Amino acid sequence: VVKRIQPFQVVEHSISVAVGQPAPRTVQTVLSDAADIIEIDTSGQSDSHMHDLAIADALVSGRPSVMVFSTLGFCVSQVCGPAKDIVDELYDEYRDQANFIYVEPYDLEKARSGQGLLLLPFLVDDWGLETEPWVLLTDNHGLVGAKFQGIASLRRWLRPLLFW
Repeated sequence: VVKRIQPFQVVEHSISVAVGQPAPRTVQTVLSDAADIIEIDTSGQSDSHMHDLAIADALVSGRPSVMVFSTLGFCVSQVCGPAKDIVDELYDEYRDQANFIYVEPYDLEKARSGQGLLLLPFLVDDWGLETEPWVLLTDNHGLVGAKFQGIASLRRWLRPLLFW
């Protein structure tokens, strides 16, 4: 069987929010808005600490923020778990210095009912993200300091943002 390589387009500028730009003031569903964590998290873990704060609130808190747009339950890239593991390690080390937010990128109700993996509209419209997983770091002023698609050396980038 011969597999065809799918063409892709290279663009001069990223369609996602750029480093140095203000991060979108998103108000995603947080744990206090849900009856149970399984409504907003497919990890099967009790990571409620990353679901307590809306992105909009984190960005004006005066602290750097680490935002993870990933899914363990519907991951198609096979790097969602390792990316989340890295963020969990960073949380353990930096939770007193930065906000940590985990957002499932798909409409979980539709995904669970077999209607497909539909990205949440704010990810595409506001953030310009069309894939997952993504990890974005913002400084204490709400500016995007770094962004990573998949696994990267997040630890290297977080420390400068803590003291930016």
